[in-house]
Amino acid sequence: MILTESGPVVPEQVGWLWIALGLGGHLGTMTGAVVQRIGRRGGWCVCTGGLALASSGIALSVSTGELWFAYASMAAFGAGYMGLTTVLILWARQAWTENVGSGTSVLFIALATGQALGSVGFGAGRELLSPGSLAVLAAGLCLGGGLSAMAGKR
Repeated sequence: MILTESGPVVPEQVGWLWIALGLGGHLGTMTGAVVQRIGRRGGWCVCTGGLALASSGIALSVSTGELWFAYASMAAFGAGYMGLTTVLILWARQAWTENVGSGTSVLFIALATGQALGSVGFGAGRELLSPGSLAVLAAGLCLGGGLSAMAGKR
């Protein structure tokens, strides 16, 4: 893990990172209200922005050694991730009105595939990039994912 290998979090504190992630994930319950107000595309952008902010916070934690940034970033990541999964479910409800379960399955398989490929890519990237650079790269990819939503049909 970037935060333990680079120093801000000692292995004995990893459990607290998971607690912060879970607590932040509770904010994902507000995604429905956000999507209702600004739409799925806007909700997607807000959530990817949250993930980009979280990844940037991890880079900041790695570069400064500040533990506080690590916990705040994990909470922001939990909120952004849960929000994104909620947006996917809402998208499936609209796109596959006759078979929402199948639509949700397709979107979650795509999400899991992306996570697996990203994990392999970042594992390989550890040989080439510093932990802070990897976190900045993750932030850029999240921003790119959000901006790509802006390029679709209106």
